[in-house]
Amino acid sequence: MNSSQIPRTSKTIKRLWLAGTALAAFVLTVAIGNCALPENKRLTTKMLGHDFLAFYTAGSFLNQNRSHDLYDLDKVAAFQHALAARENLEIGESFGPFWNPPFYAWVFAPLAKLPYRQALATWWAINGIALLGAIALLMRVLKNGRTTKHEDMKHEEGGISDSPLHSKPATRNSQLSSPLATLLLIPLLLCVSMPFIQAFSHGQNTMISLALLAGVITLWRSGHPISTGLVAGLLLYKPQLGAVVAAAVVITMGWRALIGLAITGSALAFITLFTLPGVLTDYQRLLPANLHLFQVEHLYLWDRHVTLRAFWRMLFQGREIGETATGAKICWFISIAFLALGLIRAGWAARRSGSTAARDGLIAATVIAMPLVMPFYFDYDLLLLAVPATLCAGIALRSTQPYPRAILWTWVALFVYLIVNSPIARTTGISGTVLLLATLETLIIRQILADARHARLPKPITTPTPGNAPSQTKLATAA
Repeated sequence: MNSSQIPRTSKTIKRLWLAGTALAAFVLTVAIGNCALPENKRLTTKMLGHDFLAFYTAGSFLNQNRSHDLYDLDKVAAFQHALAARENLEIGESFGPFWNPPFYAWVFAPLAKLPYRQALATWWAINGIALLGAIALLMRVLKNGRTTKHEDMKHEEGGISDSPLHSKPATRNSQLSSPLATLLLIPLLLCVSMPFIQAFSHGQNTMISLALLAGVITLWRSGHPISTGLVAGLLLYKPQLGAVVAAAVVITMGWRALIGLAITGSALAFITLFTLPGVLTDYQRLLPANLHLFQVEHLYLWDRHVTLRAFWRMLFQGREIGETATGAKICWFISIAFLALGLIRAGWAARRSGSTAARDGLIAATVIAMPLVMPFYFDYDLLLLAVPATLCAGIALRSTQPYPRAILWTWVALFVYLIVNSPIARTTGISGTVLLLATLETLIIRQILADARHARLPKPITTPTPGNAPSQTKLATAA
């Protein structure tokens, strides 16, 4: 095997198990050690789940018929500081604004009827259930090679598929050498990843986002455009997650996916307009000012953002208060343009070739592009990268063609670097995570183009063996 190929599958799986187990043991050791620390140095429940404060506030405001206060920062801050005083939460002078669309507040109205700590525990349980559902879907994605009825029929009819996933296995990489061990890597690596720890400790909704995205990908690969659009529309509760996926689904699956997306979008708009009259106007009017206050007029967590916007801003001016420099804006727009052109080229090539490997690569590239192209994307939402990582693993395991070793090791580097991303970015002004994401995106786009070219190559004409039917070439000549 040359240097451009991934290592032998069995060795790679063993190494990942060793690394994942060691990291899990380290996390467990830190958690146990934390319990032994003095209370003034210990991480306690008073410090956990503070992002849930924004959700609890939104639900409480709806229950109190204060929907027009959802985006009023002064009233939000007053409510949360009073709540923190009652519940003995350590939030200092900070508070959590509600930046989601208005309809999303209804999700938290039932939870806000519970005492805060009970509501937070329930929220963690809901996210745990969503995580289990996401893991089940990702394991299904990794396990199943043929994904569409059309491709299955083509294979069964004896046609030669354009996808290397449908070719007869020629190497050990074309099959799961140890299916259970391979599949169980998904929950192991996912639950010891830094984004998972951040999302859980912050009380975020990332596990629900992961479940929704895994559902979108499962339907997308199965060739159900309307259903794919329906579920993709639910991701718009966080527009920075749903926008790129929705666009890619419509471009690749056509008008039927657009119908599904329109149905979900219309339903959410109906809920907002008829149950929260006037609040959508508040959202459109106040949200830009709220973001400006946090991101421009105060010292902001640009080191926690994993976007091209944050990368160029940090590089040009660090975390200084003020508007983004003109040079940073120009570089931001140029880099997004290059990324968009690469994705468009890859999408066109994947669609023309009909290659399953190219299609899965395109889905992976789309999800990886989400944090890069959006102006707002926190590091804990990188838990969603479990989806493209699973797709890349599936392509590598089943492909009869060499899979670039560089992609594997870039995934490993990204996984490890996320542990130290924030302090390094804050110190150096350079977001290594964004550089790794851009590198991974470039490598996957190159692999999509390679898979598409391979799928379009003329298939060799097999020489008939005694006892077999004559080749199609001989039949044509005889005719």
